[in-house]
Amino acid sequence: MKKIIDVCYNAETGQCLDIYLPECRSFPVFLYFHGGGLEAGSKTDVMKISGFIHDAGQPTCHFNILRERGIDTRRVIIDESSPIYHIDGKGQYPPMLIIVSDNDMENRYEQTMLLVSTLKHFGYSDKVKLKIMNGGHCAYIAAEDESEESVFGKIIAEFINEVKR
Repeated sequence: MKKIIDVCYNAETGQCLDIYLPECRSFPVFLYFHGGGLEAGSKTDVMKISGFIHDAGQPTCHFNILRERGIDTRRVIIDESSPIYHIDGKGQYPPMLIIVSDNDMENRYEQTMLLVSTLKHFGYSDKVKLKIMNGGHCAYIAAEDESEESVFGKIIAEFINEVKR
């Protein structure tokens, strides 16, 4: 396995990541980011993506952006910074697994349902799989089943296997 250690994506704060790659030239990739830690980047970085997993995400204007603008972070705003703003009937989306907890953060469940509804409204019903989990915000990430295996890991593996078919 090839290791690329300490790839910095924010030199000012020293935020780095490690990448572990198989020795072969072509392979499937599962990339997982959580939370507001992603504060830079470009939506124009296009690559072939087989599927998306939207895990307890915030499809409206993110609380970090609201805070930077001096706006109460409890506000629900849809503008150019919001992922939901960019959904239209012109795009082609890969399959999406959208996960949310039934007792998630205040307003997160409703925002997620708005995302699902908007995707369906623009004709992407066949691309959307919704998984509603029991518990609080992201509680399923650390949850284990009766065999002490990762519940979240199994959900991800199942989705990846469905997309590969």
